[in-house]
Amino acid sequence: MSENILELVIPRKEYENQVMEYRKKFLDNNEHISGGGLLEECTSFDEWLYFDERLPKKYGESYVPSEIYLAIRKSDNKLVGIIDIRLRLSDFLYNYGGNIGYSVLPEERKKGYAKEMLRLALNRCNELNLEKVLISCDKKNEASRKTIIANGGIMENEVSDDVGIGDSGIIQRYWINLKNQYIKKFPSKPDFEFKSFFRGYSLGSGKVNINIDFIDMELGHQFYQKETKSIHFYFIIEGSGIACINGNKYEIEKGDTIEIPINTEFAFKGKMKMIEIMDPAYDPSTHIDTKINDL
Repeated sequence: MSENILELVIPRKEYENQVMEYRKKFLDNNEHISGGGLLEECTSFDEWLYFDERLPKKYGESYVPSEIYLAIRKSDNKLVGIIDIRLRLSDFLYNYGGNIGYSVLPEERKKGYAKEMLRLALNRCNELNLEKVLISCDKKNEASRKTIIANGGIMENEVSDDVGIGDSGIIQRYWINLKNQYIKKFPSKPDFEFKSFFRGYSLGSGKVNINIDFIDMELGHQFYQKETKSIHFYFIIEGSGIACINGNKYEIEKGDTIEIPINTEFAFKGKMKMIEIMDPAYDPSTHIDTKINDL
């Protein structure tokens, strides 16, 4: 998903019906509205809007000021998510909750909106002169983990979920350094993996609609594949193997660059390390596995 699809807006009356429908869908799914300013506890939009009166009464000395925004899709003015920026950390937020909480409408998930919402929120944190922010997620929440890492999150540790806010019993705590947002450490573990065939590590920032990945290939691709909307570029930095592209076989080795056009069937075999670039970024709806790799 490209940038500028969403905008963060301060809650206002024109979104009343959408906000209350958002609340209903989460309650119907028996889900907590993370970053929603306790929307689930409010019976009206007007009640919800009184953040500065309602939340201090709820949290007492643990209350911290925050900014709550609606994530609005520009193309149709639809509310797709809600995000909360907490301006400082209480003991609870430091240990479990973090500076930023967010949620996405159930039917709008897996579209890249959470990543874009977090990017926009981090821009706002920069404007607020926050040097770094803490973001947490449940260990089982793979989508949230990827969203945080794509925006520069570095995991500090895992802690026991003693307050019961997740499902796994383990909370992962990530820091995003806003003063060093141009440098990203190599991931400590793969972002995607296919059995013993290969492991992939995301190198991109998530701020542009391309994938930049380091691929550690042990055997090759499991399947022949093609993309209906994305071009693949590969640069081999170590090893050698065989590439089959549109039915033609080629020997490939260190130093080679391979370009796979749209709608082109291909597969690799061999032990190699490579950089992969996909433009635009990977979309499961446009990826096709055509057959088992028989190289």
